[in-house]
Amino acid sequence: MRPRAAWLAAGLISAAALAQGPVPPGHPVLGLGYGLDHVVVAVRDLEATKAVFRDALGFRMPAPGVSGRHPSGTVNASAYFADQSYLELLAVRERELVARHHPETLAFLDRQEGVLALALSTSSARDTAAALRARGLRMRDPAAGTVQRASDAAPPPPKWWVAAFEKPAPAPLFFIEYLGTDYADMALNWAEGYREAQAAPAYRHANGALGLSAVWLVVRDIAAESALYERLLSAPVRDFDSTALGARVREFRLVRQRLFLLQALDDAGAAGRFLAERGPGVMGVSVGVRDLTVTAARLLAGPVPLARRQPGLVKSDTLLVPGPRAAGLWLEFHEARE
Repeated sequence: MRPRAAWLAAGLISAAALAQGPVPPGHPVLGLGYGLDHVVVAVRDLEATKAVFRDALGFRMPAPGVSGRHPSGTVNASAYFADQSYLELLAVRERELVARHHPETLAFLDRQEGVLALALSTSSARDTAAALRARGLRMRDPAAGTVQRASDAAPPPPKWWVAAFEKPAPAPLFFIEYLGTDYADMALNWAEGYREAQAAPAYRHANGALGLSAVWLVVRDIAAESALYERLLSAPVRDFDSTALGARVREFRLVRQRLFLLQALDDAGAAGRFLAERGPGVMGVSVGVRDLTVTAARLLAGPVPLARRQPGLVKSDTLLVPGPRAAGLWLEFHEARE
């Protein structure tokens, strides 16, 4: 993970464009957080995976050899999107440090690559932890985090706060608050900031990606798991079946995005195979793009297409990249326009 400057601090919202009016009430758990912040994809070879995500899948990634270092022994590289969500590739740099701080990461990578966890945006890690404790969930006290770049002589001061469940965690997620981010300004000027961010070079991707619109979690029993997500989010929106993934699906709203719980309908489907191979967890994400035709031209080119066109979870016309082609992360590309 690494923090990003708020759009206002980055100069993506001009002073003249700032809206006047009351700050939105916010989410009861996330406050003025913007929903889905990022997914953490654990990989064994960071540079090789960066090349796949950049050259084959079309995401803007850091240049070869460029990465961030965490004091806990991991190294990362991320693809950032105009809606302030991102995909983080995470690998082990110093095994002894990771074993001391995050042994679950080593255990995960010993079995497979794929999504280790997802992060939800909150405007106050402390308030989120308190809200979830009040809802009967066991939370750790918020912890500070930072990342070191090649230009840093030493680890810099904290750049974010994380609120996480006590172990064993009931869900593969945590909550993150970035220091120095003006969440009230972002909430008041979201449409303007998002529009201007789309034109910024740092957020432009060859595949046209604009942001993460949904995350999919495979569970053994939707009914049993729903109570937790109702405490985290709200009542589910709808239930439906995904023939493409072989799953019963329950949809939850996540601020501007969606969270899907998937229960396998049969062992032979994609969700059933995922569950058999690695157990419950984050299977994939939906990615909104500028123009699906442009994305298709890239992903369907060549003798062995990376994706297949089929009905998706977010929209009826999507491009699905199976997990084995993207370090264990299933990707569903859809046109972001309504």
